[in-house]
Amino acid sequence: MTLGVRLIRFLGFGLLLAMIVFAAATYGALPDRIPTKLALDGTPLRMGDRSWLGWFGLPAIGVTLFVLMQGIAAALPKRPRWFNFPEQERFLRLPPAYQAPVIAMMRVILDVAALGTLLVLFVVQLTMWRVASGHPAGALAFVPHFAFLLGPVILILVSRVSQAVEREEKRWRAAEPDRA
Repeated sequence: MTLGVRLIRFLGFGLLLAMIVFAAATYGALPDRIPTKLALDGTPLRMGDRSWLGWFGLPAIGVTLFVLMQGIAAALPKRPRWFNFPEQERFLRLPPAYQAPVIAMMRVILDVAALGTLLVLFVVQLTMWRVASGHPAGALAFVPHFAFLLGPVILILVSRVSQAVEREEKRWRAAEPDRA
C-alpha cells in the first residue's frame, strides 16, 4: 500500500473520529430545538427536538459508510465481482496475480468515495451546530454543494481502473503468451 493510499484511508478514519468526538462534545450544549433540515443557504427549514438520534444520526451514517467501504475493500480479492465497472469481465479473466494491482486501484476509489462523503457529512453536522447555536451558517452552507464533484472524481478513478486492467492484461499476455 502506497503512502498516498495510507494517507487517504487515515484521513477518512480521522475525519470519522472527528465527527464522533465533535457530536459528543457539542451535544450537551445544544438548545432544546435543533435544525433537522437546512435550506441551500444554511437557514433552517425544519426544527426538531434535541435527541441522540437527531444529533448522532450523521456520525452513525458515517460509521456505517466507512465500515461498509472498508469491508468491501477487504473482500475484493475474494469477491472481485462486488466492484462493478465497464471492464469487469476482462478483469475477471485475469489470473489473481494480475488482478492485484487493479484491486489496489479499486480500493483507492472506495477510500476516496468514503473520504469525500464523510467530509460532506461532517460539514453538514458543523453547519447544523452553528445554526443551532444561533449563528449564521456562513460559508459552511455552501461546501455540501460541491459534493457533486465527487462523481466526476470517481469516474476519473474508474477510468484508471480500466487502464489498469488493460495494462495488466498486456503484462499477462507478454509473460504467458500461450495462456492468455
